[in-house]
Amino acid sequence: MTLGDRLVLAHYSQEAFNANVAVLPWVWTAFVTGANIAFIANVFVGRFNGSGNYNKIGPTVWQMLWFGLLLFIPLVPIGVFLAPYLLAECVRELGTPYLAVLISGVPIALVGFCVLPAFFSGRGKTKLVFYVVFTCNLLNLLFDSVLVFGLGPFPQLGIVGAAWGTVLADVVASLFWLVLFFQKSNREQYGTSCWQIDPKLFWRCLSIGAPNSISAFVNFFLWSWILQVVATYVSADNFAAFGVSHTVYTALFFLVEGVGQAVDTIDSNAYGAKNWPMIEANMHSWLRLSCAIMAITFVVMIVYPKPFLTLIIRRDMSPGFYHTLKNMLLLSWLAIGAEAFSFNLRNMLTAFEDTIFSMIVSIVCYSCVVVIPSYITLRITHNATSFLAIEAASHAIILTVFLLRYRYRWIPQFRAGMDRI
Repeated sequence: MTLGDRLVLAHYSQEAFNANVAVLPWVWTAFVTGANIAFIANVFVGRFNGSGNYNKIGPTVWQMLWFGLLLFIPLVPIGVFLAPYLLAECVRELGTPYLAVLISGVPIALVGFCVLPAFFSGRGKTKLVFYVVFTCNLLNLLFDSVLVFGLGPFPQLGIVGAAWGTVLADVVASLFWLVLFFQKSNREQYGTSCWQIDPKLFWRCLSIGAPNSISAFVNFFLWSWILQVVATYVSADNFAAFGVSHTVYTALFFLVEGVGQAVDTIDSNAYGAKNWPMIEANMHSWLRLSCAIMAITFVVMIVYPKPFLTLIIRRDMSPGFYHTLKNMLLLSWLAIGAEAFSFNLRNMLTAFEDTIFSMIVSIVCYSCVVVIPSYITLRITHNATSFLAIEAASHAIILTVFLLRYRYRWIPQFRAGMDRI
């Protein structure tokens, strides 16, 4: 949906596109903070499914449904009252209403794309999740086009129309999942009608997801803030080039995220079944897939990026703009390559409830390695390329630390299981 919004807004105006680039990190801050807790439902669904405790699956999903809905309480006031104070002055006019709508709708997105899909993906039914998400993304493109440009009886809403298009697509996804979730067979086998809050289970989900959630909040908050610094100190063209490279990165990162969610699901099921050889085999599989992702993204981002770029850029690219963009794409490829491995290592740790280590590493690395050097560098260079170079270096550092963790101090549950084989 992020890619859909940007594709539509890129053909509406550069100012709207730039505002989208500056606003979305704040939306992701709210979404990813909540998602790191909400998607713990996937871990427990996989674990209960692997151990055969099917009647516990529905109540677990309900705990995270309540969590997602409770987020309306802080997020709606943030969207209504604080949105203008979160944005750089150059994008504030267009970005404020866009941010207000999107951040207020984050709980709906969490329900439609994290909590309820976990009921299916945690049991290995990922094809259904794919079909629903793909369909809702097409609907988002349709809603965006109609509401941004004002087709037929609908007025031209501009950038705000893209926000409402996304929220409407989120509502469609949530309603569809709810219909399937409450099917008679699911109520009888998985207890999906057990809607009561279970304090013990709720707290367990919260405590496991909280470290990654805190890490995500701090990192995304700092990233959102530093992007306002980028928007303030670089030219509109340089920020547009950054937005294009980041859009390509975002679109291709879903390859990494998809593999990461599979790692989470398979390892959670294997942990529930105490199937330690499956975990080792899964690691070999995602290592090969990560190498394949690096090769695919190298072709798309470095060797032949123009097909992607022509979807996003509606103007002729000057030699200077294209040269800057190529450098940014190279740095973005290096970052996505490092994340292709570190993201999966983090998801293995999550499946084993070892999340505090990931939290500490992410917070320390991003705050010390990225934010402070980037702020100083941007004030000197007035070029977003330096920011991307620092980000790529930080991802390489995080990968190195996770590899050392795996090599020298693996978590006790895994080591004990391997010793028994």
